[in-house]
Amino acid sequence: MELQIKNRLTYLGIGIFYIISMVLLVSMTIDTGLADNATVDTSQLTSSITTASLKAGNAIAGIEPGQYPQSAITTFREAISIAQTVSNNAITQSEIDQAIYDLEAAEALFDTAMITSVNKTTLSSSITTATLKLRSAVAGTGQGQYPQTIINAFNTTIVNVQTILNDPDATQAEVNQAVITLKSAEAIFDASKITSVNKTTLASVITTAYTKLSLAIAGTEIGQYSQSAIDAFNISILNAQAILSNENTTQSQVDQATIDLTAAEAIFDTSRITSNNLTVSCSISNISASNIGPSWIRWTWTNPLNTSLGYIMVYLDNVFVTNIFNSSIDSYNATGLGEATTHTISIHTVDTSGNIDYTGINNTATTIKIPVISSVSSTEITNTSITLVWNASNETTNTQIQRNGLIIGNISEESYVDSGLTSNTIYTYNITPYNNGFNGNTIKIVVRTNSSNTIESKSGGGGGSIGGASTAEDFRKILIKDVARKFILADTYVIYNFNKTADVVPSIGFKALKNSGEITTTVEILNNRSKLVDSDPQGNVYTYVNVWVGKSGFATDDNIEDGWVKFHVNESWMQKMCLSPTDVKLQRYDGYGWEELPTIPINSSINNTYTAQTDGFSSFAITGEQTATSKPDDVYAQTMVLKTKSTRNDKNTTNSSNTTDTQPEKSNLPIYAVGTCMVMGLFAGGFVFLKKH
Repeated sequence: MELQIKNRLTYLGIGIFYIISMVLLVSMTIDTGLADNATVDTSQLTSSITTASLKAGNAIAGIEPGQYPQSAITTFREAISIAQTVSNNAITQSEIDQAIYDLEAAEALFDTAMITSVNKTTLSSSITTATLKLRSAVAGTGQGQYPQTIINAFNTTIVNVQTILNDPDATQAEVNQAVITLKSAEAIFDASKITSVNKTTLASVITTAYTKLSLAIAGTEIGQYSQSAIDAFNISILNAQAILSNENTTQSQVDQATIDLTAAEAIFDTSRITSNNLTVSCSISNISASNIGPSWIRWTWTNPLNTSLGYIMVYLDNVFVTNIFNSSIDSYNATGLGEATTHTISIHTVDTSGNIDYTGINNTATTIKIPVISSVSSTEITNTSITLVWNASNETTNTQIQRNGLIIGNISEESYVDSGLTSNTIYTYNITPYNNGFNGNTIKIVVRTNSSNTIESKSGGGGGSIGGASTAEDFRKILIKDVARKFILADTYVIYNFNKTADVVPSIGFKALKNSGEITTTVEILNNRSKLVDSDPQGNVYTYVNVWVGKSGFATDDNIEDGWVKFHVNESWMQKMCLSPTDVKLQRYDGYGWEELPTIPINSSINNTYTAQTDGFSSFAITGEQTATSKPDDVYAQTMVLKTKSTRNDKNTTNSSNTTDTQPEKSNLPIYAVGTCMVMGLFAGGFVFLKKH
């Protein structure tokens, strides 16, 4: 019995030993794992925080190039603060790695927020809106019109802010101030629109005329009026009443109606019979149009020789224009007329007794139409001769040809052969149409003779301004075509925007030197070199483009200056050609060769956008050629860095420059395995011992 008690106590002691041993081993395993987890490497995070803090500290908040929006700086500093908090309190290495990734992403975002160029988008849009508003404004005193002084002031403001838009050195502050200035001028312009018409004077004149007409008696006695005079006065009153009753009439129409009715009343007053002798023996004779131009007609006549002539009343197109009281004046010059318009003059004489010749003497004449030539080209070019051909309008009576400033011909045909020339020599021709001494626009064409005795055909002319809505280009070469129209005012900057060709040429512009009316501009994106061009430009060609401004002969330095073309180039093509932004150029064909234009990259929402300055508009080529100083790998380096950061996974990639500072995360698996084996060993040993005893 005593032995059994000893044995049981022995077994109990061994069991207690096993349990204590197991608890100690498990506790040691857990402590070792926690100790391993507590070892984290913060060196790379600390370095990233230092770099980011330095960048944030040097950043300047503002709107100029090289500065940052204040919101971007604030967001970046908040990201730095979060990373610092993680660095101070992180328990595991994965938290550190995530903080590094988040901070680098915030830094990349901050880099992209830096302002790289002045943003002129709002200014450009505001100028376009203001120009459209100015173009539709009508100067005058009528309802819906604007005072001329206000129109002039608004136009001056647009010209001034356009200068800021075109200035490559303009600051963002200057651009923003230009927007404010233009908006302020636009508000003044809007407020100056005339919203009401003053008809008080016209109403008073009509009332007086009605009273006088109501008292007039038709007859042949003294103090009476002829029925024709009463009828004519009544018609004048009705016309004035129609203007008075029209709600949409303008102030200028009201003022003219007042003048017309007052003149009609004066004529009516003189028609009152003051004697029984109604014979008018003082009519004029031999009236004719002695001089006619595009906008004027001068009529002359012979005044009566007797002394009974009192004065002469002049009507143009049934509208009274003036009285001539000087009997020595025998002509009238009508001005401000339109081209190719017909007008009738009526001369009514009044004798010294007040008797009027109501029949009058009439004459009709038509103003001259300005001649036009188009489709000017040079054909059959040899080493000693050049053949010029063109299309002339029907009213062209003759065409003058000048070579290098000297007149070489005046012809009625539509072609001219210039011979006896020197081979491989450039000649400049000016071709001017005439109609009875009045000339139309001159077309300039530059041609080079061949170097050998061969024949070739070549087209050109108009300072690159062939065409308008229709052009001389082969339709099979045109991929995309767009047409825009603008009303051109003198001393204004004109911008044409295009939707169909926006991927390549979204806009062109220039400064207008003259009032030219509505001008059509055409952009053609080609699938190959233009038929109007006989050589290839230097470099790799991205695409060929035609730009035609106005009709032939418009786009010359007499009408425009400061021309420019805005265009886009696809980034994939630039990468394929290994081009940097400064390698892209716009070239223009000037009639006998390619000219590289000043081309600069500009800031835009679309990548690779440029503007090029040009003296004229014709055939263009967008080209690219790698220069010795260009480094295309550097151009896209920042892009590739951002792409690498954006595709990074959640685990931090080991940086070769930090391999000595960063330790790999330790695994706790071996420690747990050893502890488990020791516990199992103790259980096994105890089991064997108990079995033996």
